[in-house]
Amino acid sequence: MFRAIHNTALTILLACAASPALAACPGDGSWSVERELRRAQVVFIGTPVSERPDHGSDVAGSWKAGTFYRVRVDEVLRGARRKHVDLFSESGSGRFDMTIGTQYVVFASSCQGRLYAYFRGNSGPVAESSKVLAQVRKLTKRP
Repeated sequence: MFRAIHNTALTILLACAASPALAACPGDGSWSVERELRRAQVVFIGTPVSERPDHGSDVAGSWKAGTFYRVRVDEVLRGARRKHVDLFSESGSGRFDMTIGTQYVVFASSCQGRLYAYFRGNSGPVAESSKVLAQVRKLTKRP
């Protein structure tokens, strides 16, 4: 009995101690295009033009280390028009890697003042995202 209580308490403690930075933000599992489109702050086609490291913070609840990608916005599909977006990608299991010069469709959400692309979401290289892009265009089509 004591072992079961101990194991349960340890599990709860570890779950609470896990870095909440991205864990608290993106949501659960993989998302449908429609759901992610509704939740994203901005959806666009863009090309990363540069990247810079961010060392994160040791403060509980703060972001882990990662990379900021400066992304030129080629076309806004939903959200406010802008020329560039600074997209954060944490170093770890939530990483959304980008290659400079490759065009992406990006579903950007905001968490703790940073824009990020949910790594299990629908963002990805345009060359591999024709179905996603067609669905976004259909869903955002204005009458």
